[in-house]
Amino acid sequence: MRAPSWLSAVALVLVPALVPAAQSVQVWDFEQGLGPWQTLDKEATLTIVVGEGEVAQGSAALSCTFTRPTNIQQLFTRGIPGAIFTQMTPVPDPVARCLDFAARSKLLTPLLVSLSEEDGSRYEQAVTLTPGEWHRVRLYLSDFRIANDSRDENGQLDASQINTLGLIDGYALFLMLASEAADEGIIRMPAVQAGENEIRLDDMRLTDKAAPEEPRPLVDASSGPLPGLTILGGQAQVQREETGLAGKPCWHVTDQLEASMLAGFVWMLPRGYFLDSAGVRLVIGAGTPCMLILQVKEIDGSEYNVFLPMQAGQVIDQQFPWPDFKLGDDSADENSRLDIDQISELILIDVAGIVEKKAHSLDLRLGLVKAAR
Repeated sequence: MRAPSWLSAVALVLVPALVPAAQSVQVWDFEQGLGPWQTLDKEATLTIVVGEGEVAQGSAALSCTFTRPTNIQQLFTRGIPGAIFTQMTPVPDPVARCLDFAARSKLLTPLLVSLSEEDGSRYEQAVTLTPGEWHRVRLYLSDFRIANDSRDENGQLDASQINTLGLIDGYALFLMLASEAADEGIIRMPAVQAGENEIRLDDMRLTDKAAPEEPRPLVDASSGPLPGLTILGGQAQVQREETGLAGKPCWHVTDQLEASMLAGFVWMLPRGYFLDSAGVRLVIGAGTPCMLILQVKEIDGSEYNVFLPMQAGQVIDQQFPWPDFKLGDDSADENSRLDIDQISELILIDVAGIVEKKAHSLDLRLGLVKAAR
């Protein structure tokens, strides 16, 4: 199953205790207004909100209110729905190491975060915001991955060359994907919840906080927002549960899917994330029967899959070694071998609706996704 070029994953971690506080390199706290922030959506309203309960910290926050488009044609007339950005002042390497901010959305929102260099090369990461609550997001610059439709002379994000920071409601991008899938006539993408959305940002900082040296999980339900992008429909519910998976924290995801629809998660990987690993470790539970595909994707687009059918009530904590991943039937690779150092995406999708060609309920509890050592 081929994922779109813009899909991605993100690594979020706990703040280690007893370490020096991070020093801010650039700060956008919106206490003095919008400043240089703008929107690429001709129909969006960009403003400052104030008051208790309206902000995450201080007395002001940025608000971008917009209506999600209902068809792909609107993308060509109004710009990018819900897209906001600011120009940045490049800072010396390695002073800037981490982008830290608070975010809240009205609807379930796959939030794509983009950093562009002066030469136009673009790097991306993402989180999924659950509705109505402030999330503290921490994205290390070393975890940003170059976009598949972008090029850079060294393939590495250089803080000293960053000149633009952008954030996008990924729903508009799902519209593009849904259109492509409909043209192929094989699969259908879920209809993401439409209507008015609002993205709020507060206390955004570019800091010198260095990423931990230890490899971090792609998903660790013990803290933070849900990493990566979710491919879910308008009836989807996502909530964190403290003891939902064998007594441990998890993300509980439910949805109602029509026939031939897929749903799941996509994580964009920084270069070399799986180096020196033995495979992928997955801790997951199924409330209803499902047919999962765990897929890794190389930079050149070649895809390697492991099939994981699950029964209702089944919980697994399993390592999937690299030899178990097989080249996809609709994929090609120049050497027909999975190159661990070339893996750029990890994808987990339920294809039961495609295989069985009937509607079904999705009910998953996701606890941990990480490199197996």
